[in-house]
Amino acid sequence: MEGGRMIIHASMERVAETRTMLVDGGVQVYWDPADEIKVFFKGAAGRFVSQNTEPVPVTDFSGTINLIAGANESTNSNNLIWGLYPYRADAMSDGVTVITTLPDEQTGKAGSFAKDTHITLAQSIGLDLSFYNVCGGMRFSLTQEGIKRVTFEGNDGGIIAGKVRLAFENGIPVVEEILEGKSRITLTAPNGGTFQTGEWYYISAIPSPLHSGFKMVFYRESDSATLTSSDSRDFKRGVFGSLTEVDKGLVFEETGGDDEPDPDPSSFIQFVDPIAKFACVERFDTNHDGELSYEEAAAVTSLKGLFENWMNVTRFDEIKYFKNVTSTVEVFHDLTKLESIVIPDNITTLGRFQNCYALTSVVLPDHITSLPNQCFLRCRSLQSVDLPSALKEVQSGCFSQSAITNISLPEGISSIPVGCFTACTSLVSVDLPASIKSVEAGAFMRCSSLSAVDLPPGVETIGAEAFEDCTSFTSFSFPPALKSIERGAFKGCTGIPSISLGNDISIGESAFQECTGLTSVLLGSGVGIGDYAFSGCTGIISMVLQSGVTLGKYSFSGCSSLKTIVLPPEITVIPSYCFQNCRKLSSVVWPDALQGVGSYAFSGCDFKDNNYTIELPETVTSIGSEAFGQLRHLIIPHPSVVSILKDSFFQHFTYLYVPAHLVELYKLRSPWSNYSDTIFPLSDYPRDPFESITVDLGLSVKWASVNVGATRPEVAGSRFAWGETEPKDEYDWPTYAWGNGASNSLIKYNTNSEYGAVDDRTELGKEDDVAREVWGGSWRMPTKAEIQELYDNCSVVATFQNQAYIYCFRSKVEGYTDKFIYLPDQYYWTSSLDSDNPSFAYGWMIRLADPLVTRERCQGLVVRPVME
Repeated sequence: MEGGRMIIHASMERVAETRTMLVDGGVQVYWDPADEIKVFFKGAAGRFVSQNTEPVPVTDFSGTINLIAGANESTNSNNLIWGLYPYRADAMSDGVTVITTLPDEQTGKAGSFAKDTHITLAQSIGLDLSFYNVCGGMRFSLTQEGIKRVTFEGNDGGIIAGKVRLAFENGIPVVEEILEGKSRITLTAPNGGTFQTGEWYYISAIPSPLHSGFKMVFYRESDSATLTSSDSRDFKRGVFGSLTEVDKGLVFEETGGDDEPDPDPSSFIQFVDPIAKFACVERFDTNHDGELSYEEAAAVTSLKGLFENWMNVTRFDEIKYFKNVTSTVEVFHDLTKLESIVIPDNITTLGRFQNCYALTSVVLPDHITSLPNQCFLRCRSLQSVDLPSALKEVQSGCFSQSAITNISLPEGISSIPVGCFTACTSLVSVDLPASIKSVEAGAFMRCSSLSAVDLPPGVETIGAEAFEDCTSFTSFSFPPALKSIERGAFKGCTGIPSISLGNDISIGESAFQECTGLTSVLLGSGVGIGDYAFSGCTGIISMVLQSGVTLGKYSFSGCSSLKTIVLPPEITVIPSYCFQNCRKLSSVVWPDALQGVGSYAFSGCDFKDNNYTIELPETVTSIGSEAFGQLRHLIIPHPSVVSILKDSFFQHFTYLYVPAHLVELYKLRSPWSNYSDTIFPLSDYPRDPFESITVDLGLSVKWASVNVGATRPEVAGSRFAWGETEPKDEYDWPTYAWGNGASNSLIKYNTNSEYGAVDDRTELGKEDDVAREVWGGSWRMPTKAEIQELYDNCSVVATFQNQAYIYCFRSKVEGYTDKFIYLPDQYYWTSSLDSDNPSFAYGWMIRLADPLVTRERCQGLVVRPVME
């Protein structure tokens, strides 16, 4: 098919069959995932990629090649399909032979062949290709540590690598011709490191007799040792001889550094990656012979933009031959397939590796002092980096979105810069030097695997969002020199159980917002708490704020477990929304100097455990809008009329207790006159806190005039799952209290064994009735029978008030026709289970002619209480 995608089925010869990866004790070679082969047919060629996800001896390769139709129609050699491993862009075929190159520069791999070196060849008249070994070689193990490079050559100068022409004879591949021979092979330790002792390392070589023996040189950092043997050591196809502990007893001598033996300047560099070769030849081949010599590379002074047209480079080991290049700026960025790189010592200015998705290993010179902005941004395979000892500066976004798991920063770095490790979701540990003075904005944001960071004692500033959403934190210690925690620094760190801060520290907006695991907070004197600083910290139970502490708007809003708060003595005004929706708050120790309560400061706090009561200090002279939204009793002892706004309270909802001699003055003065029917003398406290919202319609139960969580009839109020007593953010089976994660795993209120444990309870118990739990007394949720009674005995009229549709239920019972309640247009719960399908309970919908409906118990509906 013309240019279409096809699948080639590839199997391997045993013993050293494939090349990719040796297993079974060095007997069987497997295909690695994502291996690539080059396929030739009738002058066309294609690149094919293996489809296996783990090492296997047989796999399929997928790719495209023109003119493939008719491949099985003839056995003529011109109709043969050829397969070559490894893929090389410069490999060629004339239909009878294949030309490729075995590199003389190879990188070691413990227990297997160097990557892309062990050549195998296949030919077939169909799409099933059996690959056969071309190379032989030898393997060796070492006893001495620190060896970085090994060279191997025959004593007689025989050719063991280079460009060759391959053919098949009697069904097996042979080297028909050597086109460009190399007599020495250099094997470099993996990842720019050193060889491990006791491991096998392999050198792949062209089959060649070494009748006069061989020489091996072992290089360490600044010394080397040489082994010379006169024993014949022939390289045969598919055979790998073994040299066990080959360096044992060798004496290393100084070589003046880690320099390799100088190659012939006019000889050609053997590139590991043909794409890297094409890029370099295109740019630097001054004699236009299609190759790059060592001399040509040494003449280069800049690599800037080298790969801008060759973005699929996987390796550039040959950078070490560009000895007059001092900078890698704009060289490696966006090379998404680059796998590893060793930066040579001549480089003094480092460029970025951003978007090098496949990069797993980087070796940097020890003299590098600065890593540039976004140096390793989105290096999604980079798990570790050994940083230079001379490093003094790491710039912004350096490791952001990389796969770094552990890192140790050298002494001398003074700051963790903006976004340095943002979204490094695999990062589990960081060692910070004592020289660190600040952690800048977003430095560790969304490092979700990071469980702890030990900040050095000299750190003074933790920047905005520095540790936001570090959800694995289990503790955090704040350094003694700390002066500032900026906006959102620890927002969403749900695992931190406690914090302890010293004096005179500034806590920025949202600094600890939604730290839901936070239960203990100790703040020193003079701490400034910003807006939203502890908002949504649902685990905090009590707070004692020391002298000099200041508060911001929403500072503790949504702290739903907060029960007691001791306010700083100097505070004169409680900021707006400061304690909004702290539903369990029952005790406040007021400041001696308090003069005002800001709008919504305690909105959503009913002070149930304090008889729904707050007694203000005599010093308070002003109250903001809806400052005490769900409060039932407010005691105002100030000796003169306090200043309020027209919407400071809800009519008929909060009882207001003032000095007796001021009662009539309060009732006459606007806007207090709006609340005249709920203003009483101090001596009248306490009255029935629900008297003003209880309506007798002449039915079997009395009805509330507002929903649970609402302060006005037209407001929906809070939503609850059936049988739960707290509102929440998500209403589904995984979050439902009595569902064990699913609708058929009920653990309470169940009449059918198909839905879980049976207890035959069909009406909510008092402990699970939200009306009883929140309002207390004899309030409860209505039954489905009481809903029907309401509809049977009331006229229902829709109306529109305060920009909301509500329904007026006016009693038709004689003697009660002047009584009515309003209900907003919502779904409501009853207390009754659907016994036929116990994953449902009865609710009711106002606008329906037949109001009773069943709803899944996990859903969030509103509640209108009743009482006997």
